Amino acid sequence: MKQPTDLPSTAFMLAMRYQSQHIPLADVIKQYMPHLTYDYAHRRATEQSLPFPVFRSDPNSKKSAYLVRVSDLALWLDSVAEQAARDWKNVNE
Repeated sequence: MKQPTDLPSTAFMLAMRYQSQHIPLADVIKQYMPHLTYDYAHRRATEQSLPFPVFRSDPNSKKSAYLVRVSDLALWLDSVAEQAARDWKNVNE
């Protein structure tokens, strides 16, 4: 489903909300994946098995928090929303 061109992009809105291009994984989990515990999400982040890439600000430190790039989160959210729109269309048309 196409977004009207006069609406801001998901990435822009996320950057405005978080005032950053990188969001702590804990915030992403709390807001967009509340069904996951932080410990489980952290394990998946270590395995890079979340639906978006994560990274540490200090790759040499295991204590450094995981971060998510706004653009990667936006791509994932947009793809989930597009799939939901396709599913809705299939059911309702």
